[in-house]
Amino acid sequence: MRRFFIFGALLGLLSGCMTAPVKYDNQASYAMNVARAANIDSDLNDTDVPQEIMADFSDSAAYGFAYAASGYNAPVKGFSPNSAAAMNFASWLLTPESKSARNYLIVWMPEEQADGDPTNHLAEILLEASTKAATELGYGTENFVIEAKGPNPKLVGATLLKNDGELCTSKEKPDVCWISFGVEKPRHITHTPELVEFEGNSYFFDPSKAFRSYFMFPKENHGLDELELLLKISQYTPEWVYFYAAPGQIRVGKEQPIKIPLVIHQGKAHYFVKPVDDQPVANLESRGQ
Repeated sequence: MRRFFIFGALLGLLSGCMTAPVKYDNQASYAMNVARAANIDSDLNDTDVPQEIMADFSDSAAYGFAYAASGYNAPVKGFSPNSAAAMNFASWLLTPESKSARNYLIVWMPEEQADGDPTNHLAEILLEASTKAATELGYGTENFVIEAKGPNPKLVGATLLKNDGELCTSKEKPDVCWISFGVEKPRHITHTPELVEFEGNSYFFDPSKAFRSYFMFPKENHGLDELELLLKISQYTPEWVYFYAAPGQIRVGKEQPIKIPLVIHQGKAHYFVKPVDDQPVANLESRGQ
């Protein structure tokens, strides 16, 4: 009888540790759903935006809102003055200790696609995607792979080369423009979030861990549109790869950091905004989160 009691208690403990798949919240933005599934949402909030101007965010040719949030002064196609008035950029000022103040690479890799080595497989995907993206943008590339024994077993990336004497010059400053990825060891999970839209086991590259997978650009920007490059790279990555860009951590040009958080996925920039009805645009500039 005692054995049955202990066995039952252990089953109770194990069932308490099991985590159900994270449900998709239709009341939150797509970006927020990604952040919640990855457990980095503690300091993030969706901003309510009138339904009438949501089209400015979704219909922008590429990333008009992100340009506006960087202080870019030129007119941006698909982005109206009312769209800027709808956002309070100061509301995304995050403390350095905040989880959402850093860039993340968020990945749920299907178990059957990992080839028995999810870390190396992801590194290969990122290198191939970076090369294709750079080529499409008119750059040559020199890829690099650094093996390490620490928590990030692989550091991979691409140096962008251009021979026209402008950005990323291959002769004078071959290392001016680059993107790198730290790829950590994932954990195997059986509760893949609903938003990823596949069922079954996966390898989760968890951004909430102390040692996380990440993407990084040089500290000094020489004019490279980092968002454009990220968008292109994401076009060539599988649908289970996401990039979270923290406020002030990527730039659309020299001294033009984007002041808002966003999620980049499959060639699209997703913002932490959700539509609401009957909200006067004029009152939005004074709103916090």
